[in-house]
Amino acid sequence: MIRSRFDELGEYLKGRLSSLCLRCEQLTMDIDKLTVDEGGHEESVNGVHLCSFAYSGIIYVERLRRDLLGKFLIFVRGWLDEYDDTRGRFHLPAPAVNLITLDNAYCDAMITIEFVDPVYLAEGDGPDAIDWDGRKFSLKDFEYRVAERGTVEGGGTDV
Repeated sequence: MIRSRFDELGEYLKGRLSSLCLRCEQLTMDIDKLTVDEGGHEESVNGVHLCSFAYSGIIYVERLRRDLLGKFLIFVRGWLDEYDDTRGRFHLPAPAVNLITLDNAYCDAMITIEFVDPVYLAEGDGPDAIDWDGRKFSLKDFEYRVAERGTVEGGGTDV
């Protein structure tokens, strides 16, 4: 399984639509300008870095209340800062925002965000195995878990 940071961001945003007074059909997400860059082929605990998918993720929001634009942009930036671990390593630029003013109360917003998703292989002979470097490899599984709430034992602090 290849981790898609853009899909993860999309799921996060879909969970916050009600606080932005938006319906699902007002949010459109698409990928543009995908390239498959060489990964360097180094081995690490993640596996062999075969390649990286570099792409622009485009988020389009229709009829967003202008007074909620800042909140929406903070949701995006906050998620990127917290969960996109490739931004610094690949020197990815800040999201670009284009606005179309509809009237005094509403706007359409298009946010373009650059992403890089590294692809790692693990040596193995599964059904999706590829031949590379004289050996058989499969896509390395990636598990991504986020705790929404929890309690720290011993400190009594609600997290």
